[in-house]
Amino acid sequence: MVGMAFIHPVLQIVHAQIILYCYMNNLPYDITRTIGKGIPGISTSTTHEEARAIDFSVRGWTDKQRDNFVKEFNDRFKSIAAISAKSKVPVLAVDHKGTGWHIHIQIRRDIPTMSNEELNKLLRRVKWLN
Repeated sequence: MVGMAFIHPVLQIVHAQIILYCYMNNLPYDITRTIGKGIPGISTSTTHEEARAIDFSVRGWTDKQRDNFVKEFNDRFKSIAAISAKSKVPVLAVDHKGTGWHIHIQIRRDIPTMSNEELNKLLRRVKWLN
């Protein structure tokens, strides 16, 4: 697995918020995937190849804890979330089975081409954890 140093800087900010959320809610946190080629027959996007996504295990989380996380992070980070291929709406966190229960975190494709001013506007709309 490629280290977090190669992940998009905006995704690193989101990652810090995930760590804080897990700490505040006493939830285990184990990152399982960063950058890499898609898994044939399983991967549905190129977000990992483009350094715009991470996966983390939710082993030890209840269904309610997963649902609460997905709802809260999709709401907090909708301004920087990737657009879902299925629903065409911004989705930051996706809870799915894949190769094991995990949450997939993904950011928008166009963030790397934004000016600092455009990116700052997006980041100001995020509802940060305190």
